[in-house]
Amino acid sequence: MRRFNLLTVQRSTTVRVPLDAAFRYFGDFANTSEWDPGVVSSRKLAPGPPKAGDEYSVVARFGGRKLPMRYEVLSVEAPHRIMLRGTSSTSTVRDVIEFERVDGRTKITWTLDVELRGVTKLAEPLMKPLVDKLARRAIEGIERASWDGIPQQSH
Repeated sequence: MRRFNLLTVQRSTTVRVPLDAAFRYFGDFANTSEWDPGVVSSRKLAPGPPKAGDEYSVVARFGGRKLPMRYEVLSVEAPHRIMLRGTSSTSTVRDVIEFERVDGRTKITWTLDVELRGVTKLAEPLMKPLVDKLARRAIEGIERASWDGIPQQSH
C-alpha cells in the first residue's frame, strides 16, 4: 500500500522592511488576505498580537474553490518565527513563517506542509503543482506589499 506523505513547499524572499515591522504585519494572519491572493478572508477571533492558542477564521481559495479553514497559532517567537496549524474538511496544513534581519532588511521564509485527508489523498500527485503555485503567489504578495509600504498597525 502506498504511503501518503506531506506536500511541503518552502519559499523565501528578502524585503526592505525592518524586522519588527515585517513580523508585526506578515506574522499576523489577520493581514493575510491583504497580501496572499490564495486567501479570500482572514479574521482573528481574539484581540491583541498573535500568541499561542489564538485562532483565525480563514477562507482560502484553492483549485478554484473557496475553502473555510480554522487556523490556530501553535507558537510565537517574536520577532523571528510564528507557527500555525490550519484545518479544513480536506486537509491539515502547517505554516511556519520565519523572519531574519539581513543587512537592514528582512528575510522571510515561509514553509507550508499540507496533509491531505479522505478522498482528496487520491489527488495528491496533482496537488503538488497547485501547492507550489500557491506558495509562489504568496511570496510575490509579500514582495508587492513590502514595496507598496505595509501598514504601521496590523489588524
